[in-house]
Parts: sequence; C-alpha cells; structure tokens
Amino acid sequence: MVVDPSTGLVDTDDGLRQAFRKMGTNAVPFLASRITQDLEPTFFDRLADRLPKRFQPQRKEAEAWLAITLLVYAHPPENMLRELLKPALLGTNQMQGSFANLAFDELHWASKDPPAPPVAPIDLAPLPPPPPPKNP
Repeated sequence: MVVDPSTGLVDTDDGLRQAFRKMGTNAVPFLASRITQDLEPTFFDRLADRLPKRFQPQRKEAEAWLAITLLVYAHPPENMLRELLKPALLGTNQMQGSFANLAFDELHWASKDPPAPPVAPIDLAPLPPPPPPKNP
C-alpha cells in the first residue's frame, strides 16, 4: 500500500504515476495532444454511445482531465508546455482553452508557485452590437 504524501490518501494508481515520472518530458507531447484534441463527439463516438456501458470508450473530456493530472508527474518545462498547448490557448474552442489553462494551474499548484496569468484569457462577455449604418 502506497500513501500519497500530498493528500494522505491511499494511492491506487502509483504504477501509472511512476511510469509518467520515469517518462518525464517524453510523455508531454502525448499528454498535450489529449488536451488539445477535438472534444466534439465523432460519428463513431455517437455509435459507441449505443453500446452497453462496459463497452463504451472513455470520453474525450475524461482523457483531457487525466492528461492534466499526469502532466504534474511528467514535470514539463513551462515554455515546452506553452508551445504544445498554444493551439488550444489561442483557438476559439472555449473548452480546449479551459483545459489548457487548467493544465497550467495544476502545474503551478503542484509546484507551489503562484499561478501565472493565462496566456489567452477567455472573455465570456457578449460582443457589443455593431454600430448602426451611416446614411450618406
């Protein structure tokens, strides 16, 4: 039995975490790809939803959450992660941007550093209406 020192809870996935610790930055491109993947369900995802629960694949959102968690154990340099997550941080997909920002927050929380401001903050305020047309 292994106890996680940060939480004091029994760690049931110690082998998984140890594997990502040993892979280090070699695992970061794969984990970043799980965060930046298109989260919209594909035709095959919608077909798989009709299968019994035990045969359904893991949801893409769950993969992104797990990737964020495992990034903490890979200890990527911030500039490397920022470059890999740039499409999500600068893109228009709000969910991808949120996952990318969460990845940075988790890394800063795990390192006990104060969180850096997000690269591309998501402004959820509605756009102002267009100006009225000018009459010549």
